[in-house]
Parts: sequence; C-alpha cells; structure tokens
Amino acid sequence: MLPDIEVVGQTPNPAVSAVMTKQVVTIDRDQSIGAALDLMRRRHIRHLCVMDGARLSGVLSERDVNGALPSPMGDQKLFEQALESIPVASVMRCNAITVEAGQALAAAVRVMIHHQVGCLPVLERGRLVGIVTRSDLLRLLARMLD
Repeated sequence: MLPDIEVVGQTPNPAVSAVMTKQVVTIDRDQSIGAALDLMRRRHIRHLCVMDGARLSGVLSERDVNGALPSPMGDQKLFEQALESIPVASVMRCNAITVEAGQALAAAVRVMIHHQVGCLPVLERGRLVGIVTRSDLLRLLARMLD
C-alpha cells in the first residue's frame, strides 16, 4: 500500500518530493520477469525501478512483462519457462524518463502526459529517492477535492 499523500498547505504546485512514494520497490536487472511479476503482485504495484547495483537502469511495467510472455492459455510449460528464463533487462524500458525531487509537480505531470508513461523515477543528485505514479497523482487530486 502506498502511503497517504500529505497536501502541504494549499500549495497549488508542490515539488515532486511532496507527492512521490519514498519507499521505491526495485528489482535487479538480472532477475527473471517471473520474479518481477510476483513482486508486483505481492506489493500491489504496476511499476518497478530496475537497478544495476546502486544505479537506476530502467523501468519495468506490468504491461511490459505481460507483453513479453506467451499466452497463459496456450502451452503452460512454455509460459512457465518464459517467466523464469527471460531477464528483466531484456524487457524493461532503458533510459527511464526521470524527474528531480525538487522539480515542480505540474512539470512532472506534463512529462508523464507527453511521454505517455504511468510513472517517473525521482532522483536527487543522481540517486533514486522515490517514484511518482498516476496513483500518487490521483490520491493528491482526491485530497484536493475533499
């Protein structure tokens, strides 16, 4: 479960850091897509930040994983083999589009819309410190409308 988003005062355009999820769920680029899918399902999330050591290597979405898999309605053995044999690195989106923690939230939203992405890893001095997702933005909107 993602943490509640705290709306700071009535700031119409807070920094990304005020809205982002700070406890980012990550996976190593060498892990299997089966491990990634299992992690997403256990944590009830749709995006993972893919790491190469301490460096952000890319982003993996549930849609990316499902698109790489054969149909589960077909050969079950082939499906299970694919889950365990395909590495995250071969399916992830490299060169992830990122934002800085201090960047204005409105600018980050425009980046998400322009690039048609559901999340943005958040960096601070090149280090991964959070992730902002559509769910985070919808939670903020709901709070503002209350």
